[in-house]
Amino acid sequence: MSVKKIRPFLWYNDGAEAAAEFYVSLFANSKITRRMPGPGGKPMGVEFELDGQQLIAFNGGPYHQLNEAVSLYV
Repeated sequence: MSVKKIRPFLWYNDGAEAAAEFYVSLFANSKITRRMPGPGGKPMGVEFELDGQQLIAFNGGPYHQLNEAVSLYV
């Protein structure tokens, strides 16, 4: 049986890349692992790791902004 990964999924209006870069700058052993292409050359989403914990930041537009809700990517 394979182990599935569960990653926190953070929604932003349009600041996903900047947020991921900020978080990566705060934690040792952290990095951006993938930028997902979006319109106009700006990433639509960013996958990153904070000391081994995988996360996703995604530009959901004005209808899905970062708030107190929690989303998980399974």
